[in-house]
Amino acid sequence: MGTRRRHLALALALCAVAFGAVALVVAAPDLGPWGDGLGILQALGDTTGANPRVYHLGYGALARVAVAVGDWLGLAHEAALIHLSRAALLGGALTCVVAAWRRGGSVAAAALAALLALASPSLWFFAGVVEVHAVQFMGSAIALALALEAGRARAALPRYGLLVVAAALALALHLSHLLLVPALLALACPARADGRLAFDRSARREWSALGALALAGVLVAVGAHGVYRAHDAAPGGLLRGLYYLGLYEHLFLSFRGDYGWFGPLDVLAFLADQALAQGGVVWLAAPLGLVCLRGRERVAFAVLLAVYLVVVPQSGIRERGGYFTSLFPWFVVLGSGWVRTRGQHVLLALLLVPQLALGWSDLSRAAQRPDARAWARAVVAGVATPCTVWTGDMVRLSALPLEPDRLAGMQWNQQFEFTPRRNWDAALREPYQGALEDSLRAGRVYLDAEIVALGRNDPAPWQAWARTLLDRPPVELVPCADGLLVELRLVPR
Repeated sequence: MGTRRRHLALALALCAVAFGAVALVVAAPDLGPWGDGLGILQALGDTTGANPRVYHLGYGALARVAVAVGDWLGLAHEAALIHLSRAALLGGALTCVVAAWRRGGSVAAAALAALLALASPSLWFFAGVVEVHAVQFMGSAIALALALEAGRARAALPRYGLLVVAAALALALHLSHLLLVPALLALACPARADGRLAFDRSARREWSALGALALAGVLVAVGAHGVYRAHDAAPGGLLRGLYYLGLYEHLFLSFRGDYGWFGPLDVLAFLADQALAQGGVVWLAAPLGLVCLRGRERVAFAVLLAVYLVVVPQSGIRERGGYFTSLFPWFVVLGSGWVRTRGQHVLLALLLVPQLALGWSDLSRAAQRPDARAWARAVVAGVATPCTVWTGDMVRLSALPLEPDRLAGMQWNQQFEFTPRRNWDAALREPYQGALEDSLRAGRVYLDAEIVALGRNDPAPWQAWARTLLDRPPVELVPCADGLLVELRLVPR
């Protein structure tokens, strides 16, 4: 194919992805706030760095730009940040197509694969909420594109310079991209003309340089943990990024130290729920990539999968597959490389049908959940103060207008994500009982009705555990606030 035709094919593919992305956005229902969304909106006015909701510093910078543009256009801040999510997803998808084109793959296949990723339950959901994961996806796409360019560079300075930029940018946009760094480095391994790894004498200097770069990365990760431990609050300047990276590392390690490690069955259940169910058919690229890729690309792809499939499930954090969206650009750019024939392109296009059905079904269920702000208004109108309200999720807690000595808020179920079920009693029973007793001493105590699955005969495991904890004398649960809450009362013996 001539240069002009290749550029025309790229332009058409980019237009197709842009059109498809807009169609997905237009079709999506209103989802309301979710996850860290309300906390992010509240944190944007904070310039001290004390609010942990802005520890992805690159996202924070982009969010402030989006809010400033929204103010100029007359948009509410929430709408401006939702548009940031959509722009990031589109930017990430277009970056994937360009990277596949630069790699010499089929741009039509890359465009179809990008649409499959955007139509996944995970990314389609994040296109309609204030959250960091759309920007995370874009960061992974840009880092991959830069690493592929680094692998093609002949001179050492541009090769390793691009790698450093790729890793730094990825980390700035989402700190979990520390997990990307090994795969990014693998893409710059010395290779022969056919892509296979080179181990001859001429490659020794390159291996030494790459090893030194990897060692520097390890020292940065260890140093970041040291910066976190040396400061009581986020410092200013360049140390702030290292502090938050150290905080991220500390949280993961402390969760596992406090709550225990997840076993094989826990990991499989997590992957089924957070990876396969939220990614859909894009995960077909994982085995295909391992089979079809060659040389350092296969090594990098295998390293990527191994790191994410081992580490992310141990976090226990269920973010609608958000942490796995960093793999999607690799699936699009590298995993679509097997598509060559017309029949394979047709098969890839047909996969859009089940992917769209899966994504739409998930979105429809998500849209049925009541807006947390309406829930919070009804709760405030139905409680007597001073009191503590225990909520069933983070967004409801963020929506409550908390006031010292009047209205306190606690999140009930978060630790259940971080803790293997076999350890719930040993790790959580005493802390929950103690926190409930403290709440009762401070005033009235109300529980989100979702905590005890009020009116339901099929409670989730964490809800059944809550019923067991609370279903004992002298505790009485009294429904109130039109069934949104239950009041916890101690019955005199």
